[in-house]
Amino acid sequence: MTAEDDSVIITDYVAKETGKDIGDSIEVDVDNKKLSLRIIGKYNGKLWNNGRNLFVKPKIIKKGLNIKEATSIAFNIVGEPDTAEKEFKGVLSDFGVTYLSKEDIMKVNEANNQQIVTLLGIFAIIAMIVASIGIFNNITISFQQRRKEFAVMSSVGMNAKKRKGLVLAENMYCVVISIALSIPFTILVIKLMSKVLIVLSLPWSLIFDWSSVPIYSAVLAVVIFIASLSTMKNSKKINVVQELKYE
Repeated sequence: MTAEDDSVIITDYVAKETGKDIGDSIEVDVDNKKLSLRIIGKYNGKLWNNGRNLFVKPKIIKKGLNIKEATSIAFNIVGEPDTAEKEFKGVLSDFGVTYLSKEDIMKVNEANNQQIVTLLGIFAIIAMIVASIGIFNNITISFQQRRKEFAVMSSVGMNAKKRKGLVLAENMYCVVISIALSIPFTILVIKLMSKVLIVLSLPWSLIFDWSSVPIYSAVLAVVIFIASLSTMKNSKKINVVQELKYE
């Protein structure tokens, strides 16, 4: 083969994994047939075959690797897309092959990605349920530990209505603090996860969905409000004498 015939273009992922760069030679092993090729370029393969791709001339595949048939062929259709596709599909059907347009492939990829997103969403819902249980327990335990404090405030004039208002105000304040802390923390986690995925050769674009903030904020407020109802009810039943008799 000539110098032009033994050239290859590799992905950034292949370059990283092999430690090769433009001008170096890389050895390709296909079906126990080895071939040394000269790297003349690199490109970002993104998620296509997980970034494991090489571009070589057809004559290299046929002569150097002795591969006679292709598992898939990509065509660039020129002209009116709908008309050309109909004629193109008719020609391919005579060979018993399956034709997929770029839009079809994108739909398949989107469906696969949506399955992963749905799975992650299920884990998120489970995490919210577990967190809600934790919120109920924390609010209940916090009230039990402050019974004497409420008793002291009641002894100096705080009535049941004010105690309920204090409990609700404190818990709603926790909602504001939680939102204020969770937003920057989530943004940081998203940036770190994006970098981790790049290292794992999964260059997904993770974006913080600001439109979901009001929804999750409302859900958090409702959960804490419901958890506060039991505490507010118990705050009405505080017996000042009973709570302070050992003080």
